[in-house]
Amino acid sequence: MKCLTKNKYVLSFGCLIIIAACLFSFLPSSLQAQEPLRLGDQSEEVEELQKDLQKLGLYDGPITGLYGDQTRYAVEELQQIANLRSDGLFGSNTRAALDKISGDLESYPELTLYSHQAEVYYLQQLLVDLDYLEAQPSGLFRSLTYQAVQSFQEDQGLEADGVVDKSTWEALESKSSPSAGELSEREAEEITPEEERDREDETEPEEEEKIAEERIEEEPDESEEEDRLNPDELPILRQGDTGEEVKELQRLLQSHGFYPSSVDGSFGHQTSIAVKQFQNLAGLSVDSVVGPNTWQELLAEGSGEEIYYTIQPGDSLWALANRFNTTPDKIRSLNNLSGDNIRAGDRIRVPGEGIMTAEIKALEWSEVDPLIPEGKTFTITDLDTGLSFRARRLYGTNHADVEPVSRRDTEIKRQIYGGSWSWDRRAVVVHINNMLVAGSINGVPHGGQDISSNNYNGHFCLHFRGSRLHNNGTIDDEHQAEVERAANEEWPLITD
Repeated sequence: MKCLTKNKYVLSFGCLIIIAACLFSFLPSSLQAQEPLRLGDQSEEVEELQKDLQKLGLYDGPITGLYGDQTRYAVEELQQIANLRSDGLFGSNTRAALDKISGDLESYPELTLYSHQAEVYYLQQLLVDLDYLEAQPSGLFRSLTYQAVQSFQEDQGLEADGVVDKSTWEALESKSSPSAGELSEREAEEITPEEERDREDETEPEEEEKIAEERIEEEPDESEEEDRLNPDELPILRQGDTGEEVKELQRLLQSHGFYPSSVDGSFGHQTSIAVKQFQNLAGLSVDSVVGPNTWQELLAEGSGEEIYYTIQPGDSLWALANRFNTTPDKIRSLNNLSGDNIRAGDRIRVPGEGIMTAEIKALEWSEVDPLIPEGKTFTITDLDTGLSFRARRLYGTNHADVEPVSRRDTEIKRQIYGGSWSWDRRAVVVHINNMLVAGSINGVPHGGQDISSNNYNGHFCLHFRGSRLHNNGTIDDEHQAEVERAANEEWPLITD
């Protein structure tokens, strides 16, 4: 009898489980937990994702419905734009970011200088469509976006404070509508010829006033400083140039905290790297060419009163004060901090009293090997050109055999090598776990590969101090010389 009772309970409990499972199967999909899309998945949902990413210009592969490497890289780029963890998984947070980037906003968030989120990308798209911004949307609210917002606000009679509040959002979306500010066909038909002549007569005085105002603006203002630098009159500077103009460029870069070396008037690789980092922060085309736009940004913000820094894991207020040659109180005052707590990933202002540099470590291969296991992705920066690309470790015992992550990374590596591959050794800086490590690479693709979509047929070699060749186990002197050259350089540490 006791056993029967027990079995009855067992059967009843089993029935409850079955009933619950059946009921759950009838629940709407939105109420069921959704697993993130990931590498290897194949479905109509993946196909729709690829189409959405393609519309945003983040995905240029075929629409297959298969979640392959190209789809994952596009999702990673989307996550970087939205300031999310770049893990390549398309989950609920990334899905919400995709909606926001596409303009599907549930609310109007307040955006201002140095905001980094999905809505910034949509904002930049609107500004580009309205001809207020001439830069590729990035999700980073920098000086060009700030100036574009101010110009738009001024034209719309709003407070030109550069802050995107609800009224600015509404004005942007209203103006971006195809019919905004235009007469409908029916309205146009209802206007009689007499009314049209009357409108023309009414606008003529306004046009005359506008022309008169433009003439006044064209007349030189004698009260302006005569020695003020004009960006349009300054020469275009490139790597390899020398002279007083290069010295002025280096002084301006120093005032922003980007250039740690001496003002010598020589546009070398350190100057090139500093220019690229500044251009990236300012939302300009990152090409290391200093033209009117770059000059204008440098001169507009070249006071040197403060610089910006993104807090890294392990940073403390006291350590930052020492690094920037300032005091914790000054950092607190600039950022309205009440205590010593700071959070990794936050962007803070620091007094521009010192130049921030980072040490390039010359780690032994035995130390680097466990830091970059097979499958790990990291960034490589060429010492001489300042160009950076992503790479992933394939395998290798005596040194690391690595591959460019995507077609874009391959193209950047090709630029580093002047457009054609060679076995030349090049000094590089490898970004590993918040460290900068001296290394050396060669260019020719050879041997095996794992990534087939990167337009790089094979892998390349990445050497560190003390690493050896695979074929005979000997030291490659050329690689080691480039490693030491990288280790002996100063490096401007400005993260963005």
